[in-house]
Amino acid sequence: MSLFKHNYSMAQTATIYKLQVSAFLRLSTSEKGTPPWKFAISDTSFPKTFMALEYLINKATGNEHMALVREIFTPSCALNHVDFNVEEITDDLLNAVDYVLPFIPPSMVTEINNLLETISASAILDCYRPEELNANHIYPEFWLTEHITILIPDFEALKDIFRSASENEYYLLSTIE
Repeated sequence: MSLFKHNYSMAQTATIYKLQVSAFLRLSTSEKGTPPWKFAISDTSFPKTFMALEYLINKATGNEHMALVREIFTPSCALNHVDFNVEEITDDLLNAVDYVLPFIPPSMVTEINNLLETISASAILDCYRPEELNANHIYPEFWLTEHITILIPDFEALKDIFRSASENEYYLLSTIE
């Protein structure tokens, strides 16, 4: 059962998939719509917490690494990248959107891991203010004091993913559904 007062079955969830280089290359040439989990070594999901984690990591680092932190859940690199800076948005362009897979290359995984390694769970705890998250419209916008008990384990899981991926030079795919 969720610790959240309101349990929405349609909650936004970020999922990070860990892929070896060879699996990433196979995925990059696979048929449109092939799910990334077919190639992943593992995956970890962050239901309802990913926006708060991003906010708290930024706060813990004094907002000095916002662009890098943004890469965790919304990477700027993508397989089948779609350029929306066009004069006309066609059906073909919209159909391509279904298969955009944001990823983090190994070099950036290491950079993010190095940043995450400088942040402790106690720093996240010190930054956690439910009323601040709610005032800043951080999804799901009904944070309570006790929700820190799910944020800390999710933060530790995030660090574990990046540590392992960095050590093994894996790609990470990050999706939000």
